[in-house]
Amino acid sequence: MTEVASDLLTFLRNLADHLALGTPLPMEEIRNSLNLVKNTLEQLYAQYEAPAPAGAEVIREFMLEALQLFYDAVEGIEAYVETGERDRLAESVLKAEEANDILSSIEYVIEQNKQWLSQFSAG
Repeated sequence: MTEVASDLLTFLRNLADHLALGTPLPMEEIRNSLNLVKNTLEQLYAQYEAPAPAGAEVIREFMLEALQLFYDAVEGIEAYVETGERDRLAESVLKAEEANDILSSIEYVIEQNKQWLSQFSAG
């Protein structure tokens, strides 16, 4: 998941940079891409809304938070496209970075737990 999140972060950063610079871009294609990303995030969010298995409640909450932050970042870029408010771009990138950081932390915790558990099964 973190590789996908990293790719999404890179996409949003690059898009925000190009928009801030005024680079001519195919805006209809961008709108379509952003809608596709939002739909995917909505589907993922819906999957994580179900109750978490015992012991995974905190991870579920962090996943929901990260997905919401990515969604908000996409909406912020959409708002910039519609209104031209430059602050929306910086806010969007910050939210996407925070979402990526949360997902990286989740992956780290899961990996640490796997290693910890493997010590007991190997011993």
